Amino acid sequence: MKLARMVITMMAVALLFGGFLASLSASIQGTAAEYAQKIDVPPVRMLATIIFLGALVLAFLPDKEGIEQPEDSAE
Repeated sequence: MKLARMVITMMAVALLFGGFLASLSASIQGTAAEYAQKIDVPPVRMLATIIFLGALVLAFLPDKEGIEQPEDSAE
């Protein structure tokens, strides 16, 4: 489960960073409107939805590796 969370996080960060750089580049070149039209397509929206839903599902699944068992201190 920890690996799935790490993969979702890294994929989201990489896509956000890449999108930011592409948007910044388009803005500097003066082609922001064209870039916005190119990026607003169903496959991009579907990818964003899949990443969001995957993160949402993983947020509600418990991390069994991180749960510590209480120690018996009653002696």
